Amino acid sequence: MRETLQVELRTVGAGRTVVRSRGELDAASAERLHDVAAAAIDGRSPVVILDLRDVTFCDAAGLRALVGLGRRAARLQRTLVLRCSAPIDRVQRLTRVRPYGVAS
Repeated sequence: MRETLQVELRTVGAGRTVVRSRGELDAASAERLHDVAAAAIDGRSPVVILDLRDVTFCDAAGLRALVGLGRRAARLQRTLVLRCSAPIDRVQRLTRVRPYGVAS
């Protein structure tokens, strides 16, 4: 059974927005994560935290979404903090791709 990606957005304190995801980050779900996180980056919060610790799978489409979000944050001078799960760490390590402008 395929695990769908759940994405939730919340503000924590002044100037911080958290985008939390659970499930599989793949070609079927990457656009959803990208859209929600891009809206957070475009908003007023100077810090956006992508909490992906409950992501159970990540493929190239998911990694591409993260790279795009890193570029968007850098362009808008926002801080993007990435909290990763083991599957995302593994994909980054194997591909040697790390989203530009992202803090860990």
